[in-house]
Amino acid sequence: MPAAGTPLTRFRLQITTQYQLRLMTSLQARALKERDDFVLLTCHEGGTVTGVLTVSRGLSASGAINYRDAEIFRDAHVFSLCNMAVKEGYRRRGIATSMLRSAEAHVLKTCSDERSSIVMVLSCEKYNEDAQRLYEEVGYRLDDAWEDPRWLESIERGAVDVSRRVLMFKQLQL
Repeated sequence: MPAAGTPLTRFRLQITTQYQLRLMTSLQARALKERDDFVLLTCHEGGTVTGVLTVSRGLSASGAINYRDAEIFRDAHVFSLCNMAVKEGYRRRGIATSMLRSAEAHVLKTCSDERSSIVMVLSCEKYNEDAQRLYEEVGYRLDDAWEDPRWLESIERGAVDVSRRVLMFKQLQL
């Protein structure tokens, strides 16, 4: 097995990352085609997809479907952000922040009725501190009351086979 820092290992990691990004883009494009409440945002540089993000109406994308009666969601438009990825080598350049802001701008444009607020929701792995920091920097807050249903289900089965996630949200005003 090659050492972690060898050129061969780095090359394999680059190929895997590019494959994963293309696969995610493909899956998101299919979801967009099948449902009209999905929006796929992509970021490109030099002909390469450098980032992807899906925006969907409602809570299902964040795994919080049983949480829809929470006070913050009453009389609000609710949108989920999911499957955000930025290709390695392009990270820490503002791409994720730009995609988040674009998603919020898109959602603000699509909502024009009597409801007073929009709630943007996302989930990320509990121990992904970099992602949580990014979301907090653009105004998302951690929801301490939410428990990850997939993780709880895996505990009930006796085998924790999924990463524990946290729910974060941001309230926008129309």
